[in-house]
Amino acid sequence: THRALLMQLSKLSEISWLAENTHPPASATGLVGDLHCLVPLAGLIDPQAELDRIQKALIKLEKQITPLERRMQNPHYQTQAPAAVVEKTRKDLDALQQQHQALKSKQTEMQALIKDNLHD
Repeated sequence: THRALLMQLSKLSEISWLAENTHPPASATGLVGDLHCLVPLAGLIDPQAELDRIQKALIKLEKQITPLERRMQNPHYQTQAPAAVVEKTRKDLDALQQQHQALKSKQTEMQALIKDNLHD
């Protein structure tokens, strides 16, 4: 519904949606909730720079995940905190872990792309 606005604001020539089980090309990835925004890398950016960006994002996520994991592993937190707070922490942790997993997948793709480029 916002295709024209997105294209204008982002200065995109096209937007396409991948089918659910389609393997995406090597791409820069932005995560917005459950939405994965992919920009194909072919000829656009330096794969090593993208790998560096992903690694920094992973470190940032890990710094957010670690205290939430500790909190959820603490039996006193589980029993003493209000149920709504515990549930919010669980949801926040799940969302961060999903983002982390998606970025780990992209990290693997970038590493493979860099390796393939070295062999070409």
